[in-house]
Amino acid sequence: MDLSAMPTPQLVASDLDGTLLNDQERITDRTRAALQAARKAGATVVLATGRPTRWMRPVLEQLDFHPHVICANGALVVDTAKETIVASHRLAPQVLATIIDQAKQVLPTAGLSFAVELGGDPGDHWLDGGFLVTAGYRPVWSDDPVKSPPITAPIHDDAAVAMIAAGPDYQPDGGMHRSTRGVSQAEDSNDTVVLPKVPAQQYAVVSESVIAGAPAVKLLIRQPALSSQDMFEALSTVIGDDLCELTYSIHSGLIEISAAGVNKRQGLEDVVSALGLDPAATIAFGDMPNDVAMLTYAGVGVAMGNACEQAQAAADLVTGRNSDDGVAQVLEVCFPQG
Repeated sequence: MDLSAMPTPQLVASDLDGTLLNDQERITDRTRAALQAARKAGATVVLATGRPTRWMRPVLEQLDFHPHVICANGALVVDTAKETIVASHRLAPQVLATIIDQAKQVLPTAGLSFAVELGGDPGDHWLDGGFLVTAGYRPVWSDDPVKSPPITAPIHDDAAVAMIAAGPDYQPDGGMHRSTRGVSQAEDSNDTVVLPKVPAQQYAVVSESVIAGAPAVKLLIRQPALSSQDMFEALSTVIGDDLCELTYSIHSGLIEISAAGVNKRQGLEDVVSALGLDPAATIAFGDMPNDVAMLTYAGVGVAMGNACEQAQAAADLVTGRNSDDGVAQVLEVCFPQG
């Protein structure tokens, strides 16, 4: 595909982990300059991620503008400049309960655990949210039981009581949402966005009934004994698209579940509609199965050199790896800098 022959994109959407971010979870100077050139040419930049909003601070603090953000695989769409939630698509409690019951039918129950991302109420600040887990939930970024032991704490049947009991320093996600300010980063610009302060989030270990007790942005199913693909295939035999959206963004035994029809494509549609843009004039970047719907929706879908087979098959072209500024390689053609 000849990028130089295509119309200048009106919107640039990019996944984060494995795509816009390098292997150290940084936006390099080259990639930052490419984003700035796109914005200077009038394009809207959108970040599209499976991350919850509370994990966005370390990324947004590396930018010098307030982008639109698609979080939780399309379940939450945020205008960070206006600090407003543009769209919210949540799983209903009865759907959560059904999924949990069906998961226990087809997945090994030893080591099986669940978690929910909360937030998305119309009156919420966009950074608000909560993270509730069942006993034994193990963070996904390390399968080392010493570095990331299964989470154990008193189990409560009331989420509010559980959060208070857990205390403000209890962080089963390992503090991934914390600000990176004060950390030395050679490539970071001094001209970065200052995010509003919001109350510290609190998390807790709860029973399965609490996990399914209120609307949730995303349900997570964790089974370290299986690969994510194996889990996906097993769950697909009992869970249909009419109930929810199944996907994954890492390989080590984690399934991410959104409301039916909700994925990064839905999130991008929400942004395109809100801004009155032409979907054909969009370009999107991604690397994992949870990016496929977005890549096929965009006018041009670009898979990273490190992308999974599904993403590369769905894309119009393949660029360099995230560690080689693959996003910048394409944007520099679309938006030449001098």
